[in-house]
This record gives sequence, C-alpha cells and structure tokens, in this order.
Amino acid sequence: MQRKAYEVEYGLVGSEMVMRDRADTGPGVPDADKGSIFHRYEKKQRGVGEGLGLYLAQILVERYGGRIWAADRVPGRPECGAAFQFTLKKA
Repeated sequence: MQRKAYEVEYGLVGSEMVMRDRADTGPGVPDADKGSIFHRYEKKQRGVGEGLGLYLAQILVERYGGRIWAADRVPGRPECGAAFQFTLKKA
C-alpha cells in the first residue's frame, strides 16, 4: 500500500503563532510512542531511518519558539496514519 501525504495549513493560533500540520496514511504512531519518537536515535521496532529527523525537527522548532508533537491523522485511530503538527512564531 502506498503512503499518501497530506499538508494542511491551519493559520493563526492566537495572534502570534502559526500552526502547520503534516499527515500521511502510513502505519501511524502508537500513543505510547508519541513522545519518545522525538528522542535522538529513536527508531525502536519501527526500524525506519536513522532516528535523527524528528529529533532535529524538534530542536529547530523549539529554537524558533514553537512546539512540535505527533497526533493521529484520524483522532483516536493511530493505525490510520500519523499527523505531525507544529507551531512557529508568526514572521
């Protein structure tokens, strides 16, 4: 099955933040792993990549005053794909 990616711009969050959402139809991220996937070299049983991408994304987003997190593409159904959401200060 081919993974389909979605990108949605949410616009302003409050008066000074912009929120972005990046989602796909892949295997998703179990609730228990949503926090740990942002740790350096974290790939566990998923076995994909080198475990640096989300770690570096978190460093960059936080350095610019934002926040990043993993969510379900379909709320409450992690098996239906992942959504990675982040906020950044409005330029």
